[in-house]
Amino acid sequence: MKFAEDKRELGFINEIKNIRKLFLFFPELIWGFPIIIRGRCVVAIIAPAFFGARNSDPIMEKFKGSNIKIPPPIMEKWQRAVDIIAELLGVEAALIMRGTPPEIEVLASSHSKGNPYKAGEKENLAGLYCEYVMQKKEKLHVKNAREDERWKDNPDLKLGMISYLGFPLQWPDGNIFGTLCALSSREKRYKEKEEKLFRQFKELVASHLHILFQNHELEQKIKERNAFEKSLDETRVEYKEVVETINEGILIQDERGIISFANTSAGTLLGLEWEKLIGENIKRFFDTEKKIPEDKEQENFDLAFKRKDGEEKIFNVTKSQKKIGPDLKTLISFRDISERKKQEEKIRYLSLHDNLTDLYNRYFLEEEYKRLDRGRQLPTCLILADVNGLKMINDSRGHSEGDRALRMVGQILEKSCREEDIVARWGGDEFLALLPQTSEEEGQKICLRIKENCTRADENYPISLSLGLAVKANPGETLSSLFKIAEDRMYDQKALESGWVKSDILKSLLKTLSKNSSETEGHARRMQALGNAMGKKIGLSKSELEKLSLLAMVHDVGKTTIPEEILLKPGGLTPIEWNKIKQHPITGFKIASSTEEFVHVANLILYHHEWWDGSGYPYGKKGKDIPLLSRIIAIVDAYEVMTSGRPYREPISSEEAVEELKRNAGTQFDPELVDVFARIYDEKGDLYKFR
Repeated sequence: MKFAEDKRELGFINEIKNIRKLFLFFPELIWGFPIIIRGRCVVAIIAPAFFGARNSDPIMEKFKGSNIKIPPPIMEKWQRAVDIIAELLGVEAALIMRGTPPEIEVLASSHSKGNPYKAGEKENLAGLYCEYVMQKKEKLHVKNAREDERWKDNPDLKLGMISYLGFPLQWPDGNIFGTLCALSSREKRYKEKEEKLFRQFKELVASHLHILFQNHELEQKIKERNAFEKSLDETRVEYKEVVETINEGILIQDERGIISFANTSAGTLLGLEWEKLIGENIKRFFDTEKKIPEDKEQENFDLAFKRKDGEEKIFNVTKSQKKIGPDLKTLISFRDISERKKQEEKIRYLSLHDNLTDLYNRYFLEEEYKRLDRGRQLPTCLILADVNGLKMINDSRGHSEGDRALRMVGQILEKSCREEDIVARWGGDEFLALLPQTSEEEGQKICLRIKENCTRADENYPISLSLGLAVKANPGETLSSLFKIAEDRMYDQKALESGWVKSDILKSLLKTLSKNSSETEGHARRMQALGNAMGKKIGLSKSELEKLSLLAMVHDVGKTTIPEEILLKPGGLTPIEWNKIKQHPITGFKIASSTEEFVHVANLILYHHEWWDGSGYPYGKKGKDIPLLSRIIAIVDAYEVMTSGRPYREPISSEEAVEELKRNAGTQFDPELVDVFARIYDEKGDLYKFR
């Protein structure tokens, strides 16, 4: 078919002479994308295929990426990236390494405390963690090199770096560039979210390498520009096919702003047929007011664009102008970077927020404090909040419940503060709020509101925060000095509140246990009466009797971490379920140890399921190595359970229960104490029923 019979071909012929000249002056059209033309692989507009180049081309043979320099703007981005990685992952060193065998160079090194690596340093590659990553081109995670025979001679161990997580960095042609890695002096296990975040940083660096690689290819092609001019007439059909095939949109406009040329991709990206672009004014699509600086040949910018179908896009646009004869022509090339922008925004969000509470993180707050260090923002209040009893919640209900408590605290703080206030998780169980343009009196009111909202939290245990308030009245006061004031005040409050908060938590745990199991308050009261009778019989002191009474109340507090379906299961337990049951003395010990009111019975809780012959749990203690009060509570607990019954067994008579105790004397129970209990029963008879 003749060109004149096809509108697209006719438009191409009308522009071909000017296009030929334009591409000589607009090398930005030269994109590094593979194009198939007549069975041969070329690259964008200027390709080895145009000049008869083959795989043996010395230029292509020489290019392995080793001679590409990393420009300062990219290095600045990489430095920010490793600083963020080191802070988010809590490691001493986050590095971007470049391999130049037999050496490796530190290109970017985080400004984190304890980092032994300096940018610009070079080291022999042999034996390093990075050598493995570069050779295998795969991720390497070493939790503790000292426990791994493969890494005993690793030079990084001399610097104390025993933990390593690294990913390979590659040029688009598959050749290795180096590694992105994190090192720590502590054994390090990474959560899935942390490793996912690390991978996203790796993809960000890889996108930079892709751009550098393309720019390098572009430079190589520019060197061939003279050869291109000579061969252009011979390859104009191939030339047209390339322009129509590449993914970038290309538009050419005249001095009036009228589009005189558009390729197919331009129409596709803009959501229109390419023919409808011809003759339209460029202002419908792009801001042509952006002037090209006199010292530059082109201007590059990002542009938001809403298509006719409603889909929103972000384009990276390159604009160039040249005089072609008497006419001033403008070339606009653009590519869709919407997905890349979304990923960058996602990474930015993750880098500024705490992944558990979704509040801002410490890094963001420190940066925001600098922004607020202005006279018109003063006075600024800082509130430091510390969660009371978090360890006790973790020990008694598990870390998932502790995490839920932290999320609840974050919601309480956000609800209590104003929209313009900044609430962040500082770390662990500490939160921090910055209140701009807030007096000390207003800050105290917000603290009171936080306390009130804590009391209204609908939880099975009390949510309590110790608060410290500090006020910045003068510019220049550092965050650390303000934090120290708030911290001192917070600890003063914590010293007053922590004890009763933990006591309230434990009491709420006992209440929950009574509701969800057979360990009712009545069961504890009957055990107290039985234990008191035994204690008096063997001559225990008043303080020991009080301790025994308290032990009867809290001996099974560790069962609060065991699911209700296991505690109330009518049939036999599986091995896994039984192992959970056997852990409750240890859990109870941890809970009681964290509370001043109950710490003196913590050891007694720990050993109340040990057997006289050493076959009990959790540690297999035997005989008089088991505390006396633990031996007493074991007997009265067994008697009370047998006579009261449980979901898994029917109750038996007092006489039968005493006989069962006697049969197990010397194995499960202290034989002397069983005799004491039997004598009490003989004296009291069936009247001694504590139900």
